[in-house]
Order: sequence, then structure tokens, then C-alpha cells
Amino acid sequence: MDWREQFIKYQKSADVLADKIKTECLIHHGKHYGLVDEKLMRKIAKEGIVQKCITQEVGVKLLLEIHSGSYGNHAASKSLVGKAFRVGFYWPTAISDIEDLIDIVKDVSFLPSKYTCRRRNCRPS
Repeated sequence: MDWREQFIKYQKSADVLADKIKTECLIHHGKHYGLVDEKLMRKIAKEGIVQKCITQEVGVKLLLEIHSGSYGNHAASKSLVGKAFRVGFYWPTAISDIEDLIDIVKDVSFLPSKYTCRRRNCRPS
């Protein structure tokens, strides 16, 4: 299930869930979200920032691009997530997603010495 669905449904119709605790959580967190052209946006009132809410799958692809792209670097996990957020994207599992990705990248990046990797194309040297 897409994490954004419950917020979109709440924003469109203000439907309340049968579970009172989940309803209270949705109302509490829902005030940070709004719909712009049928797209869910997260607003941070203090800084006046609006971020586009994206799916976890799109977020993981974005983090991989930041980590390994031409302008990326191999910074700490929170720095990479901060870059994604500053560009204007948001999803709630970003920190745990990047920590999982970094563990995977660490395992994959140690290839045998006969291989040289350039721009994601590994070939024998």
C-alpha cells in the first residue's frame, strides 16, 4: 500500500477511520500535508518549504542517483537524505531506506581486484 493514500483520501473527503487511534494520528499528521494539482505535498510552515511526497520506490531510486550519480558522493546517510529533502522530495522511510542501501552498496562495492568499475559498467582490467 502506498503510504500517501490515506493522506490523499483524508484531504479529499475528510473520511475518518473506524479505529479511533489511527484516526487521531491521521488528523495529527495530516495537518502537515495538502493537495496541489491532485498531488500530495508536505509543508513545513517554519521554513516555508513545500516538498513533493513520493513513493518509497521512487525515493530509493532518487537516493541511489544521489549516491552514485555524476553530482553525488559517498556521504553519510543523513546527508544524502538531506539532499533529497532539500531538492523538494519527501517520504517517511527515507532514513531507514538509505541505511539499507548503504549496507547493500558496501557489500557490492568490494569486487575482485581484476575488475575496474567506471560509471556502473564493471569490466575486467
